[in-house]
Formats: sequence, structure tokens, C-alpha cells
Amino acid sequence: MAQLAAFWAKLTMLVSTIRFSDIVDILIVAYLIYNVIMLIRKTNSYRLAQGVLLILIALWLSGVLKLTMFNRILQKTVELGLIALVIIFQPELRRLLASKEGDPRFFFAQYASGAYDPRVGAGDLGDDLFRSVALQSANLKYVAEHGDEWLSGRDGDYKFREELLTDMVLRVNALASQLMRYIGGVYMNPVYEGTARPA
Repeated sequence: MAQLAAFWAKLTMLVSTIRFSDIVDILIVAYLIYNVIMLIRKTNSYRLAQGVLLILIALWLSGVLKLTMFNRILQKTVELGLIALVIIFQPELRRLLASKEGDPRFFFAQYASGAYDPRVGAGDLGDDLFRSVALQSANLKYVAEHGDEWLSGRDGDYKFREELLTDMVLRVNALASQLMRYIGGVYMNPVYEGTARPA
């Protein structure tokens, strides 16, 4: 009975130290492991996964048993194996990326297209550009109305107020650029071999 009480006390102490970030961390790792397992099942690469798992177990065991040379060889194998996996799974990765081609959540624009393409906007809040600009403008207006009140007594030489005003003007210019891109923008789609949509 005392062992059960001690176990329960230790478990309670461990649970009380769990932070929100720990839960998020566990969920992300579980999601990634699940997706890797699903990818392995879809691509019929079960034997390859067994081989990778065997190498990782051998790597761990060689570290525990202090087999230095064997451990070093396995470390290099794992490093090169990651590159080999990308090469081996290239057709599957290409199919996966092609299946996400039309989905705006997976849109990756090239840096140069940012000046013209309305889908590329640093600082956008969500998918609705006009709502995003309205919210950011409202925030800037609020800061402009209350900035002097917040800084009075702490900014005697007006240096911080000058920086704040400069940053606010730059932000207004950036918002205007985002709107101009949307009104007169051009969709710039990178084209690769086998891409269905136009450039």
C-alpha cells in the first residue's frame, strides 16, 4: 500500500510540472510520427523503414556499449541516409507537393514575386487582405491617439516618439503597397516540369 501511495505521489508531482508547451511539444511529435507512419504505409516502404529502425537501434546500442568506431560509422550512415531518403522518396515527395499545388495554405512564392503577386504579403493577417489592412490601420490609429499619453514623462527628448512616428509611417506605406499589389497585381506561379497551371 505504501508503494502505491508513493507511486501516486510521484505521478501527481510529475503531472503538476507539465507545462502547456510540453503538451504542444508532445502533440507535434505525435502528429509527425503519425504522418511518417502513414507515408510509409502509402508508399509500400515498410522494409526500408525496418532497415532505418534497425540502424537507429544499432546506433543507440553502440553508444550504450561504447563501441566508438562502430558508433561513428553508424552516425555517418545516418547523416548520409537522410540525404539518401530524400533521393529515394523523390517521386513520392513530388506527388505530395503536386497534390497540394492548388491549396492556398501550401503556396510558396518566390521572393522576387512579392512586389507584384497579391498572394505574397509580409505581415498579412489571414486570407482577407482588406480586413487585415483595416485591423492594422485601426491598431496604428489607436497607437497614434494614445502614444503621447503613454510616453509622457518618459520621453523627454522626443527621440522615442520620433522613432515611433517613423515606424508608423513605414507601416502605412507597407499597407498601401499591399493594397496596390492586390488591385493591380499579377499572379506569378513558378513552373516546373509537369506543372499544370500557367506561369
